[in-house]
Amino acid sequence: MRSGDYLEGVLTDYVNGNKANKTKPQRSYSGRLVTCLTLLQFAFAVYATFLLYYMSPAIDLRSKPDFTWATRIAQQWRQFIIPSHVLIHSQDSANSVLRAEIMPVSPAEVCEHEKIEFEQKKSNDAVMIKLKRELYDEVLSFQSKNFGTETLAQLMAMKSKWDLKGPNRPKVTVILNHFKRKTLCAQLDSLLHQTLPFHHVWVLSFGSPNELSLRRIVESYNDSRISFVSSSYDFKYYGRFQMALQTEADLVYILDDDMIPGKKMLQILSHVAGTDKYKNSVLGSIGRILPFRQKDFTFPSYRKFRSKEAGLYLPDPAYDITVGRIVQVDFLSSSWFLSAELVKTLFIETPFTFMTGEDLHLSYQLQKYRNAHSYVLPVDPSDVDTWGDSEHRLAYVSETTVIFKDVVQVRDDQWWRALASGYITQWAQMYPQRIDALFYAHSVAEVKALAPLLEKFRTTVGKKAYLAVSGGDFCPCEAAAAALRWPPAVCRERRFKVFDLAVGATSGVSDSEVPVLQVVYSSVKGLIRIHNPSVVVAVADLDANVKKALRMAAESNGNGTTTVVLLPRASVPKVLWMADLRSTALPNWNRMRISVNIITQNRATSLKRLLTSLSNAFYLSDEVPISFNMDSKVDEATIKMVSSFDWPHGPKTLRRRIIQGGLIRAVSESWYPASDDDYGLLLEDDIEVSPFYYLWIKYALLAYHYDPQVSLPELSSISLYTPKLVEVVKERPRWNATEFFKKIHPNTPYLHQLPCSWGAVFFPKHWREFYVYMNMRFTENAKENPVQIPKSRTNGWQASWKKFLIDMMYLRGYVSLYPNFPSQASFSTNHMEPGAHISAKDNVVSHNKADFEVPLLKEDFRNFLPGGKLPPASRLPSLNLFNQPFSLKGLKAAGAKLGQDVIRCDNKTEIVAVDHGTGLPARSQSRDCVLCHWFLKLEAPFLQEEDTFEELLMGTMHRSGVIKKSNDRARIIIPTILGVLFGFFIGISFPSVSLTKINFRSSIISSLDLISDESRSVSKTSDNLGSIPKIYVPTNPRGAESLPPNIIVSETDFYLRRLWGEPSEDLKKKPKYLVTFTVGFDQRQNIEASIRKFSEDFQILLFHYDGRASEWDQFEWSKDAIHISVRKQTKWWYAKRFLHPDVVAAYEYIFIWDEDLGVEHFNGEKYIQLVKKHGLEISQPGLEPNNGLTWQMTKRRGDREVHKDTEEKPGWCSDPHLPPCAAFVEIMAPVFSREAWRCVWHMIQNDLVHGWGLDFALRRCVEPAHEKIGVVDSQWIVHQVIPSLGSQGESEKGKAPWEGVRARCRSEWALFQNRLTDADKAYLAQIEKN
Repeated sequence: MRSGDYLEGVLTDYVNGNKANKTKPQRSYSGRLVTCLTLLQFAFAVYATFLLYYMSPAIDLRSKPDFTWATRIAQQWRQFIIPSHVLIHSQDSANSVLRAEIMPVSPAEVCEHEKIEFEQKKSNDAVMIKLKRELYDEVLSFQSKNFGTETLAQLMAMKSKWDLKGPNRPKVTVILNHFKRKTLCAQLDSLLHQTLPFHHVWVLSFGSPNELSLRRIVESYNDSRISFVSSSYDFKYYGRFQMALQTEADLVYILDDDMIPGKKMLQILSHVAGTDKYKNSVLGSIGRILPFRQKDFTFPSYRKFRSKEAGLYLPDPAYDITVGRIVQVDFLSSSWFLSAELVKTLFIETPFTFMTGEDLHLSYQLQKYRNAHSYVLPVDPSDVDTWGDSEHRLAYVSETTVIFKDVVQVRDDQWWRALASGYITQWAQMYPQRIDALFYAHSVAEVKALAPLLEKFRTTVGKKAYLAVSGGDFCPCEAAAAALRWPPAVCRERRFKVFDLAVGATSGVSDSEVPVLQVVYSSVKGLIRIHNPSVVVAVADLDANVKKALRMAAESNGNGTTTVVLLPRASVPKVLWMADLRSTALPNWNRMRISVNIITQNRATSLKRLLTSLSNAFYLSDEVPISFNMDSKVDEATIKMVSSFDWPHGPKTLRRRIIQGGLIRAVSESWYPASDDDYGLLLEDDIEVSPFYYLWIKYALLAYHYDPQVSLPELSSISLYTPKLVEVVKERPRWNATEFFKKIHPNTPYLHQLPCSWGAVFFPKHWREFYVYMNMRFTENAKENPVQIPKSRTNGWQASWKKFLIDMMYLRGYVSLYPNFPSQASFSTNHMEPGAHISAKDNVVSHNKADFEVPLLKEDFRNFLPGGKLPPASRLPSLNLFNQPFSLKGLKAAGAKLGQDVIRCDNKTEIVAVDHGTGLPARSQSRDCVLCHWFLKLEAPFLQEEDTFEELLMGTMHRSGVIKKSNDRARIIIPTILGVLFGFFIGISFPSVSLTKINFRSSIISSLDLISDESRSVSKTSDNLGSIPKIYVPTNPRGAESLPPNIIVSETDFYLRRLWGEPSEDLKKKPKYLVTFTVGFDQRQNIEASIRKFSEDFQILLFHYDGRASEWDQFEWSKDAIHISVRKQTKWWYAKRFLHPDVVAAYEYIFIWDEDLGVEHFNGEKYIQLVKKHGLEISQPGLEPNNGLTWQMTKRRGDREVHKDTEEKPGWCSDPHLPPCAAFVEIMAPVFSREAWRCVWHMIQNDLVHGWGLDFALRRCVEPAHEKIGVVDSQWIVHQVIPSLGSQGESEKGKAPWEGVRARCRSEWALFQNRLTDADKAYLAQIEKN
């Protein structure tokens, strides 16, 4: 028996189960069989080894391995071991099914059972369709205006780097990820018919139960470009992007298994990806716009139903939304087309979860780290081949699709974490925020250090500040919240307050600083672009790399409105005043450079005391250069001290003169500004400073010089010292600023025309001007100086640089800012120790140290300031050189007069050109002529080009005294005077004429007789009282210039007075507030209820538009009320005519209310208390939200006393500090302070009676408006919306009376807006002209 026959029999018996017939084989045959089977086993082991090798990670799967050589060897061995007839016979009997499966098949055979079942769901909710459509239109409109949106035709017309028909054709790898859906054949068929052929197609099957059928489909196409990659492990949604990292193609197209692209998609996508505009982008066919912020400042779930703010799904046939123009979205779904290089970005940060959300994570990472955006391409509705999903199938179901709640929660958490880490969504682009400060803390200890300032910002009215923490192991959000005593929920709620940057998501356990720097920079950059903070605040000892990242992020903003502030931890509680600065001033925090310049000469002990005090001060991590200026005869002790002095805050410079120059040169040449942001603090060595001196300087500079909203060009220096004497008067009387200003505020800072020489910071522009002036006027003999200030003892000062500075400031009208604290405590003191200024031979006045030494301020000065902060510049009192109250315009006028008296120039012949950079004349001139031109032209902030000295002397002044008169008036007055004189001389040359002989009308004769009688009476009185000069007081009200000031009463009131008795006894109590109602008698019960809410401190004034004033006498309170009756007029008509500011000046607050207000929850006294508490100049009670049509700003909030801002509808507020989001109240029930009403009254137009548009303009009358205008929530009213005003109209052209009234209201609104706009333009044009 042959071995083959025997083996065949054995196999046959085994297969057939025939165990009974057991043939005993020969021993030799048995051994041969075992040997053959062993060899066969070994062969298969070798074959398997090669297979495992080619499946290892080291092998590039992009090239298809060739195993044909191994197959040939195996076949030869099989023929050698087992004859073919035996093998075939066995397979036919036992493996017929397996043989059928391995036979070659066609795609038609394997795809014939694949059936696609789909039904597009549609929404029938008309409201939601409208809301979604409106939001889409808003998004598209914004994008069209800001960066353009193109149609498909326009995109294809753009120039692209890819030549789709030439040699520069892109290679595109398509990745198809499949699990259960049976759409592979449809996808492959579409891809094989693309107008741009693909480079490769990789079909991925990770953990799919359909792996075998998917493999058969791929093999059935028999295309070497199509490969099948499978794994028993499910890599979920990120696996396909990991595979994309392996491609050698230029571009990658990743598709979900429910996307069947149109035949032109690869061509369209490649062309757009090659354009300059979209080359750094990820493109797709379906996308989502993430939620918008709601009115309660929170963000909804992206799946919130019936919510416009929930965002958009684009395109969305469920809501009839198609994409006709390319639109930027927050992330793409279902398909992604991008360069292979961009795919790497997906893995910079560890994903929030690997279970879902790869679509959002990709777009978030691309924008954050590559500034790459996501776009949904438009389609041609008539051409299915241009559709990204040609069958409009599963991906377009949107909100009508059911998604598990836990998946929605995970994705909500993911997108919120992205937004809180700097992801600039469409909402963030459309509605850029504006906050005051963004605090960054890298550790919990830093959170605790910054806590006082963060809390101050967050509790200051009108200020917004958020906190960003590093997160992870560095500073977990929950730990930061605990340190701030915030609830842990702040880390989870979708509301801006604290941002967790999750730095550990990139750095992990790495010791490198690069990941930390990268994520901090990218995250903070995004947060800055979203929220636009004025400052980013961190501690000064922050990690150097993090510090660098913050600075880079702030600089990347590009508009220069954000600066990084690094504060020493010990200084944080000392700079709480930072929260009181305007947001426009904060970005200038680092602009100024303040240098300390010490003038010292042979007073080593004094110098040591000064240096110690300087070293103990707070410098806020600023660079502060220090210089020592010594004369040639300086002693050794001084030189050793300055040489050994260590100054850690900036560079140290030593200057020593070769030739002895004296005190004047030592001081005036000790510093010269290097730029307009360079400020010099001049200190003599017998000065000592407070630890808070630098904080005072910085605060004052930011508040009064670096705030663009403040104009104070007269401010030339900031003093550290508060004087105790009136220095320029011969008697030198004592003077106490606290006592002097107690009626304003005992500790208000003030402006003084006297410069300080005992510790002051001088401004660069004014100091350059002083140099020019010194060059013109300096003489060794002070008596030769023609500038002699009337009644000033400075005229005789010899060895004093200060004398020349006083002269210049007097001529210019410049002032210094002085502190004013209890006990005259100051930021510097003068110890009056012997030196050049004390021992000067011509300065023989004795000096008492008690007259000059003041206590140094040792505590936070903020607590002493009015309201805890520096007052507005407009409220700073100002003094002249002699400590007398004087306006700034009055100071300029006085200086102009002195300049005219002492400097003689012919303006027409002696004007020269001046170099404003140096302050020097452009060509040689005489000393007097150049000085004249200096006075007229050199950077004079109060002289315009067309002004003359005469105009300046007659310039408009407040508080001081001069009323402006133009040249035209002078031209009229002078000829008039000449005409009178001419007429007088002609008159006396004629004989006298009797008036009674001329035929005048009797009324004229009577008038002439009266004038004659009065003249005689006055003449007799004059003879008895002596000569009374003619009176002309220009400061008197217009028309009253001829009256003595003490007789003028320019203000009045509505106080009711008796007709008998002493006037001083008329009023038992003066009402402090005025309440006005414009009423008709039909609303008497409502007014009756309203007036009962006001105490006797409120004066009631009723304007009657129906003429029925007397009928109100039925009410007892009506007898004490003021009644003004004019028929059919509005309250603003009455207010303009009867509430002049001088008429209501006696009242602190003026209520101008409608008649249809429900006041059940209102109390007048409590309302006034809250208005004063919160510093409101213009206010109104909160309105019941459910009654009437009200703005969001004026709706009552039940959780607070007062609110000053709100969130309005998207697009309604260009700035969160502007109406109607802030600085806004309605005109139905406004309440004005006395000062605010004075401005508002002048803004009311005489012919516009309805007041529409006033509410948006009220902000112009208070400063800062978003802090001074607000709504009082705890004292609220109900607007009953009774259209009583409409009934006062008249029917015209068949229209109801109310229609005409409403039309007039609208037209007046437009008129008012146009007038205001035109007035602004005219003013700006005049400014530009000047």
